[in-house]
Amino acid sequence: MRCTFSEINEDGKLDEQGRLFLRGKEIGIVYYRTGYTEKQYCDQKTGQADERKWAARELLECSLAIKCPSIDGQLITVKKFQQAFSDEELLQSVMQNQEATDKIKGLFKTMYDLSESENPEVIKVKAQAIKTPENFVLKPMKEGGGNNFFGLKLQ
Repeated sequence: MRCTFSEINEDGKLDEQGRLFLRGKEIGIVYYRTGYTEKQYCDQKTGQADERKWAARELLECSLAIKCPSIDGQLITVKKFQQAFSDEELLQSVMQNQEATDKIKGLFKTMYDLSESENPEVIKVKAQAIKTPENFVLKPMKEGGGNNFFGLKLQ
C-alpha cells in the first residue's frame, strides 16, 4: 500500500502493542520513498513546515513496523550529520567512550560547508581543492552520490 505522510497522519493508528494500522490493515514494513529532505516535510503550497507530516513520521518511527531505511541509517547519510561527526570532539561527546570513538572516527572524512565563505578554514580548503582537485570531492546536498564532482570538474 502506498501512502503520503498526509494520508498516514489522517488514517494511521498504533495499537497498544505498537502495531501500525493503515486503512484497517496491519503494516509490517515501511519503505520510505520520501522524507529524505526537509522540503518533503513542508506544505507544498506555502513551503512552511507541516507538523502533520512530522507527526506521521513520528507515528511510523514509534511503530513496531520494520523501517527501510531505519532512522539512524537515514540520518547518517545526511551530509550535515556526516560533517558533524567528522568533528572528533563532537563524536567523542556522542560516543562517550574513547575506544569506541577511535574505532569509528576514520569512517567520517572532514567535510566543509562551502556557504561559510568567510570561515578561514573553508577559504583554505577551497584553495587546496582548486590546486589539487584529485584529493577532494564536492558533494551537493542531494542524496544518492550521482551528483558529486571529482577531479578537474572542481576547478
